[in-house]
Amino acid sequence: SHLRCLNLFECGIDDLRLGRLGEIFCADRCPQLEELSLELNEITAEGFSAFVDVLSPDSLPKLRVLKLSGQRGLEEREHSKAFWASVKALQKRARSNGKLPCWPSIK
Repeated sequence: SHLRCLNLFECGIDDLRLGRLGEIFCADRCPQLEELSLELNEITAEGFSAFVDVLSPDSLPKLRVLKLSGQRGLEEREHSKAFWASVKALQKRARSNGKLPCWPSIK
């Protein structure tokens, strides 16, 4: 695939759909994808963890930007802080497992 940017902004993506997307990326690598926008959806920390877990090290080797801001259900400050802390921890875990090696930017 020559896809470089995938915008799924406000598409009703929930944890189940995000898991399916991870399965697709694992089965059909997107070696050129550099930006994935998942803003304003319904993704939880658990759903994002499942997404990262299903990826293989070569699923998204050039992903540099992953946009996750504005997830519904995270309006309260404490929920939002916990979500972002989990995302940062998942980023670290993904790197230690050889996944998403170019992913420096979380938005």
